[in-house]
Parts: sequence; C-alpha cells; structure tokens
Amino acid sequence: MKLPLEINLVVQMVDKGRWMMKDDVASYISEIKSLMTDPNFYPHYTISPIQVKETHISLVFLTGGYAYKVKKPVSFGDILDFSTLKRRKHFCYEEIRLNSRLSPELYLGVVGLTEDGLVEDALNENEIFEYAVKMKQLPPDSTLFDRLTRGESVSVDVIREIADIVARFHEKAERLPQYGRYEVIFEKNDENFRTTAQYMEINEEYKNKIYHWMELHRQLLEKE
Repeated sequence: MKLPLEINLVVQMVDKGRWMMKDDVASYISEIKSLMTDPNFYPHYTISPIQVKETHISLVFLTGGYAYKVKKPVSFGDILDFSTLKRRKHFCYEEIRLNSRLSPELYLGVVGLTEDGLVEDALNENEIFEYAVKMKQLPPDSTLFDRLTRGESVSVDVIREIADIVARFHEKAERLPQYGRYEVIFEKNDENFRTTAQYMEINEEYKNKIYHWMELHRQLLEKE
C-alpha cells in the first residue's frame, strides 16, 4: 500500500522537526482517515464500513473486534502537545500505562502505521509514520451513559460499586503534593480558559462560578 503524496510530504516535514501548519494538519488527518477506513489496511478481519469517532484531539477507528486511537498532530499549550511524532508515540504509551491500571483487558498495546498497514511497534521504526493505541472494542451502546440515555435504570448497588472502585484506585495512587496545591489547580484552570478563549467565547458567569467554588473549598483542595 503506497502512501498518498500528501501524507508523504507531511511525514518528511515532521521528520525534519518542523511543526505542521493548520492546512497540513487538516490534510494529514484526512489522509489518515482514508487509510484507516480501508479494510485492507488491517492484518485482521474488519467490519465494513469501518466507523470513525472524532474529537478535537484524536481519531478512533472501530473495526469490529478492535478500536484504534490515533492522536491528532495538534497543540493546545499547557493542556496537551501532540505536535510531533515523537510526542504522539510517547503519549500513546502513556495512555496504555495509565489506563491499564483500571482496564488492563481493554488496552492491548501500541501499533505503528506503515505503507503496508498496521504493524507491531517492535518492527523497523523507520517504516512507521504514525502510532495508534490498540484497544478491545466494546459492544455498541454498552456503557453506563448509553444505558441512562436509553432511560434504563441503574441500581444504587452499581453506583456504589463504581464509587468503591474509583475510591480504592485513588487511595492507592501515587501522591504528588506539588500538583495538589490550590495555586497550581487555580493556574491550570485559568490556563484552560485562556487557551479556550483563543477558539471560542468564554462564559464568564460559568468561569466565575468555578473560581468561587474553588475558593469555598480551598481547604479541601489542599488536603493531603
């Protein structure tokens, strides 16, 4: 499978350490979609058509048995930075490491995208032009949110079980006091608003309510 000219040009540009311009990003994302919605790109059986779920930072391809998440080459300041292939590879592995703590059966590893399709990352890294997180695909409409959307009831016992799992997870999690200070939390929230303001108008009433809540609960936020 030969890569389209557009994606080859962008890969060459990134290899030289240059950031993609906005038009380059749009073209790159379009080509990734084209490649990864082709059943021939995968070493296993896929449904047809392959479904694509898109957010502002990633593309998820639903192939039937597996889901593949590709991080978009974007940067939003301190919030996240996926602007280079090296960073996207790093954060694919970080996603596996962090999310496997709660769902090890779902997160299967990191795969590479090459001219010949998907490969295990252990193969020749020079052939890989992008990385993806490989996950087990969940059955459609199987999440708690889906159940609630359909108007199905969820028992108190189920909610308590979920709360217990989350509470035990945080109880055992590594503590980093430097990230728990009120000033750091405030600055991160403020940075989120500053970055978002570059793309859309901020609801000042909503923003002030958040800051007011943080001030009211300052002692709780700083509790170790």
